[in-house]
Amino acid sequence: NDLISAMVLLKDIILHAVLVWLCIAPVGILVLCWVLKSLLKKLSVHRNPPVERSSNGFHQGPGSAGDDRSRP
Repeated sequence: NDLISAMVLLKDIILHAVLVWLCIAPVGILVLCWVLKSLLKKLSVHRNPPVERSSNGFHQGPGSAGDDRSRP
């Protein structure tokens, strides 16, 4: 008798827990996604600064063929 009543009580607790997760998880996932996306974007820009492009669309940094400073 005690085992059956314990299983019924546990079933109700698990059902309520699943319902709460179904209500809270989508909002939590969206918030977590937004926070991580902005954090990773800031870290990415910090580690890899934006590339400067010339008028023809290619980057010509120091040591490239179009850079006059690379020639003696």
